[in-house]
Amino acid sequence: MGGNNKERSGEGRGRRGGGKQQQPRRGQQQQNAEAAERELNHINSLVQPQGMDFPPSSSDSESEGQEEEEEDGDSAPLLAAKMHHEQRSIRRREKERAGLWMMLGRIWLHNHQERKLAEKMLIIPGLFKHSSPAGHSLSRVDGSSPSQLAAFAADFIAARRPAMITGLAESWAALRKWATADALLAAHGDVALHFTELDGESVRIPLAEYVRYTQDNTADNPFYLFEADMASLPELAPMAADFETPPIFADDLFQLHRPMLCQHQFVIIGGNRTGSNLHVDPSQTAAWNTLLCGRKKWVLFPPNNDTQFLQSIGVTTARKTTPPLYWWMDVYPSLTPDMGAIEVIQAPGETIFVPQGWWHCVINLELCVAASGNVMLPPMLPMALQELRKDMPEKAEAWWRELKEHRPDIARHHANAVDEESPSL
Repeated sequence: MGGNNKERSGEGRGRRGGGKQQQPRRGQQQQNAEAAERELNHINSLVQPQGMDFPPSSSDSESEGQEEEEEDGDSAPLLAAKMHHEQRSIRRREKERAGLWMMLGRIWLHNHQERKLAEKMLIIPGLFKHSSPAGHSLSRVDGSSPSQLAAFAADFIAARRPAMITGLAESWAALRKWATADALLAAHGDVALHFTELDGESVRIPLAEYVRYTQDNTADNPFYLFEADMASLPELAPMAADFETPPIFADDLFQLHRPMLCQHQFVIIGGNRTGSNLHVDPSQTAAWNTLLCGRKKWVLFPPNNDTQFLQSIGVTTARKTTPPLYWWMDVYPSLTPDMGAIEVIQAPGETIFVPQGWWHCVINLELCVAASGNVMLPPMLPMALQELRKDMPEKAEAWWRELKEHRPDIARHHANAVDEESPSL
């Protein structure tokens, strides 16, 4: 691509001007056109998957419009002009992407290497085993068994027992399209998902860009893709169509009053060392999480808000600013059987059910791709309402009114428990 900008941008239009200029022979002209087209295709193949999805500038749009109008003339000069436009767009995108990554690189939480965990993750005792001597096994449910699914509400949801369920994603396109990094990028590599926030604004990057990031970074606490707008952003609709809420979790009573929990369906993607510290899911909800790619290690603790217990299992106020893997290094090896920990490694195609009130943490052992959701299921209503009226009484009352109007069957079924536990409602 030799020559200066003037030669590359003005040569084609100069020939169509008024002066006499020697035209190249038809054979040479065809060779020039073919060479220019090969170079343009090569540029596009390099740039398109790497772009940060920035919209074209007005000058770029004007150039594109001018090129579309130039239908006559030699193909080689037109391709040369188009190549110049593409190169200018490349430089602009590269500068913008470099500026964004420079800002992201200043976020200490997701860039420091204080413990060099990229080197030490493999030697954490028990991390890659299904359970430690202190851990209890997780109940398993066959999602293809009608009898087991029929008993699930009573045996697990109402009883607040966690479980690992197989077979719930058999009909999902995601089971095939998200099964490997290559398959995911082939299907959705240009889809931009939530990466982090800068100055209160969501930063979104294409999946192809994020997967490359997971392969190269060595931070103790890498960035974690956590997309919470799957149901509301039209540009995410093709990816959202690849999965659905499993039927046993579909009767979400919060659908009647979304202010109780606005964000409720997620796509979660992270490389090794990403995950979440010990927490309880919001608004008394339960959670389901279906893994499509990779392996996740989970530890769950039964509901208990005793201060001494929480200290013993490593719940701290700094959990939002602490790399998740620190817990697995500092606390996990010291767990004892009386703490009631349940631990498991989740495999692709499996769905974990986390009941309301259970403390849990997770670490990704490799690149993981999962779909997840928070739900309020009918058997959870009495206990949830009792707690919600303490934490958010006005919202709880509005929700209960919606339930009595739109789901009288549920309201009548739980009326006695609700009247006893929430008399003000």
